[in-house]
Amino acid sequence: AFPLFGGVLLLVPVVEVFVPLTGRIGADAPADNLIATIVSSIGALSLPLVIPFAHRFGPRALWRGVVSMGLLTTTLVAVFLMRAPFDDMHQKRLFVLHLENITTHEQSLHIATADGAPGFYNLANSIADDFVHGWAHSNGAENTSIALTPVVMDDYNSEWDSLYPFSA
Repeated sequence: AFPLFGGVLLLVPVVEVFVPLTGRIGADAPADNLIATIVSSIGALSLPLVIPFAHRFGPRALWRGVVSMGLLTTTLVAVFLMRAPFDDMHQKRLFVLHLENITTHEQSLHIATADGAPGFYNLANSIADDFVHGWAHSNGAENTSIALTPVVMDDYNSEWDSLYPFSA
């Protein structure tokens, strides 16, 4: 139990640091592969007694276990390779930032993406339409519309400071 507990105590802070960092490195680096490598490495350190435990059941059971786990892994890889979880309406890395100025009561909703984002303009418009129509309906207003304003995320835009440190 101690190696598993120690592995979890090691995994939590490492993942807390590296998941946001890999989310900000842009589309060029394989962020998914980096996180998978970190999790599998620490996972292997967390379960060091699995191999000696498996050897207690003899070579025949060990061989069956290895073959069945290999088939299960191959099947799962094949199933998930055929799926496309990200599309025009479900971006891979989408950042949403809601700001409210408490002195003027002005609110703004910022939406950004770190990947190629096909259909991002349509997604942003549909989000804006949903919020505007919901607000108009609750306040009794009719024919309310809003224009989207593109904002550049750079060193001089303080609204994006919590998300800005992307690599070039």
